[in-house]
Amino acid sequence: MMTWFLYINSVMIAFVLPLAWLRFFWWRLNIWGEAAGVLIGLPLGYIIWFPFGFSQQPLWVGFLLLFGAGWAVILLTTLLTPPESQETLLRFYHRCRPPGLWKPIISAFGPEKSAEVSRDFRHDLLTCAVGVLLCGSMVVLLNALVAQALDLILISATVMVTSGVVYIFRWRHKPLAHVAVHESIKTNMTT
Repeated sequence: MMTWFLYINSVMIAFVLPLAWLRFFWWRLNIWGEAAGVLIGLPLGYIIWFPFGFSQQPLWVGFLLLFGAGWAVILLTTLLTPPESQETLLRFYHRCRPPGLWKPIISAFGPEKSAEVSRDFRHDLLTCAVGVLLCGSMVVLLNALVAQALDLILISATVMVTSGVVYIFRWRHKPLAHVAVHESIKTNMTT
C-alpha cells in the first residue's frame, strides 16, 4: 500500500514539477510540452517505479529519476513542436507578468517599456526577498519563544518588525510599470 502511495505522489509531484517552473520562467513552453508532462508522467512513472524496481530503492532515487525524466520529456516535446502564437504569449504576459526568460515577448513592447518591466521585476524580487526574511524571522521568533532564548527572541523580533515595515512600505509603493505594459499590450493586440 505504501509503495502505491509513494508512486502516486512521486508521479504527481516529481514528473510535473518542471511544468510549474517552465510555465512562468520560459516563454517557449507550449501546450504540447504541458500535455506531454501530464500525460506521459503516469505511464512512465509506473514503468520506472514498478518494472524497473525503483519502489525498492530509497525514495529520493526514484523521485530524482522521475524529476529528470519530466524535464527531458517536457523540454524535448516543447522544442519539437511550434511555439505558441505571439498573441497568446502577449495575453499570458498581460495576465500574469511572469519573471524569467521572456525577453522575446517583452522586447515586443519596445526598449522603454522593456526597461520599465525590468525595473518592476527587480522591485518585486527585492520585495519577495524581504518577505522571505519576514517569514523566516517569524519562524525563528516562534521557536525562540518556545525555547525561551531571550537573546534570540529580541533579535528575531527586531528583524521581524523591521522587515515587516520594509515589506509593507515596498508593497504599498510598488512601481506602476505594469500599467504601461498592459496598455502597450492592449495597443499591440488591437493593431
